[in-house]
Amino acid sequence: MALIRKNRHHISTYGESIRHVQWENCAIYDITPPDVETFFVKMRDIIEKAYASIGGYLGTSNPKKFLKSAKLLRIITSTTYEESELPNHQDDIMALEVFRMVDGSYKNIALAKNMDINGSGEFARAIIRYDIENYEGWYWAEVSGKVEHLMKKYNGYPIPNIYAEEILNKHGQLELDEDGVHYFRQIGLEDTTKHRKVIYGFKHQELFDRVNNSVLDILGVSMTYADFQKYANVLPDERDLNSHSQKSVTKVLTRVLEQTTDSSVDIVKNAKNYIESIGNAFYEDDINEFPNDVIKCLDLCLKLLRQFGDKYINAITQGEELREMITPLEIHTF
Repeated sequence: MALIRKNRHHISTYGESIRHVQWENCAIYDITPPDVETFFVKMRDIIEKAYASIGGYLGTSNPKKFLKSAKLLRIITSTTYEESELPNHQDDIMALEVFRMVDGSYKNIALAKNMDINGSGEFARAIIRYDIENYEGWYWAEVSGKVEHLMKKYNGYPIPNIYAEEILNKHGQLELDEDGVHYFRQIGLEDTTKHRKVIYGFKHQELFDRVNNSVLDILGVSMTYADFQKYANVLPDERDLNSHSQKSVTKVLTRVLEQTTDSSVDIVKNAKNYIESIGNAFYEDDINEFPNDVIKCLDLCLKLLRQFGDKYINAITQGEELREMITPLEIHTF
């Protein structure tokens, strides 16, 4: 069956496997098996021409395998045809998407505009806008590196980079990659490096949580934000410590921590190890985005270690450098 859409769109149905929706002065058709096969020759032609500049699209090289996996073909035309007439007007297809079924939901495996028709790029963008605006409960995150691989693993939906400026509200600040999904941008006002990023969408919060949990597993840390917050809440106010010598400050901190934990050394050691774990994940595992609780833990670790003055300067320096470079792994809704 085709996807369910919001009631504000007029839906006309003439059969089980071809349905159409009027949207933005266009007609969008959802085609499911067995009628997908009727469009295969034209679909393959459009896809192969669109992907030619990046080395081609291997998926259509085996028609039988491709058709077996293609559970939904979405096409867009400028003219509305009755479903029964659509197969006779395949030359009017402006753009299309192909989806396969993964864990009960559709995953995009191809998006292509008709290279033989001028202006078809606008229709490709329109079909993506339709996707974004008509799925309920979409979440998105900006990612790169190892986290991007996790997004792929859990069937995140890569959002075309032409929408990145609008989603991020960074107009004129992005350089778009030729692959259609990645883009380059600076992170922070002082950063001169162009970071390669991509936006992924999810239909369910649970999928995003699995990415978060995978990042935590890679970090392999036992301390949680609640653990560190417990110690942070009993630390003396920094203004009260500024009037004392560093030696006196260290004595005060040690006494306070000993009242809170079995060993003040353990919490300091844990703070240093936490910073090191994040550093290893950043530099060795190519993780650039971290769950919010991890970043809040890092801030608390730095707050703790800074109050010991220069005694833990190496850990503090590493933590401050990481804090400038890493970004939160957040979810947003469309």
